[in-house]
Amino acid sequence: MEETKIESIEEEARRLVNVDRQDTYGPPEENLLMIARLWTLYLASQIKSGISAKQVAEMMILLKLARNVSGLPRRDNYIDMIGYTIIAERLGCQQVKTND
Repeated sequence: MEETKIESIEEEARRLVNVDRQDTYGPPEENLLMIARLWTLYLASQIKSGISAKQVAEMMILLKLARNVSGLPRRDNYIDMIGYTIIAERLGCQQVKTND
């Protein structure tokens, strides 16, 4: 009998970030940049400078955390938090390279 491999939460998050969500919504960097632009417009009177795509990824982690705190914790929220962490780290590294 063939053994079925159970996908770890990290593997699932990486697959979702790098394949499934990207196929549906495009590259995460572009999607987060669009969200950053919309949030910046929405919050324009309350902030001095715009929101970065990295900040959006970090705030999405907070959103997922808030969902777990206010309701029943869900695997999907943990997967998404890992996914947004992967993206935020990628964007942070790109920012460091740009500043060098």
